[in-house]
Amino acid sequence: MVTTEGFRLQALSLPRALEKLILGSQEFRVRDKAFATLGWPQAGWAVVRLTPDDQADFLAKSQALSPEPGGRGQRGVTRVRLAGLDEALLEPLVTAAWRVANDAVIAGSKP
Repeated sequence: MVTTEGFRLQALSLPRALEKLILGSQEFRVRDKAFATLGWPQAGWAVVRLTPDDQADFLAKSQALSPEPGGRGQRGVTRVRLAGLDEALLEPLVTAAWRVANDAVIAGSKP
């Protein structure tokens, strides 16, 4: 089980990661691009931005993950039910999301 504080600390451990409070949720950004949001869609949940390929890989590893409904989910945005997430998946999941945002800034495109 992953706690909200564990998720927060993992996100902030990544290079250049910053935390911003938005509408009651904690958003984590790198180079001004969001890679994760804690407390969305509700307390005890998070959302991460993955590539569609990374999303498929992580979905196969945990039932605590599900695509965001609609087009965002098809583009890799993934919901995370923290209570059901194995702690061993936390670091690779958050790092993959961080990489999507960081690489998008370097490439000059939006994730």
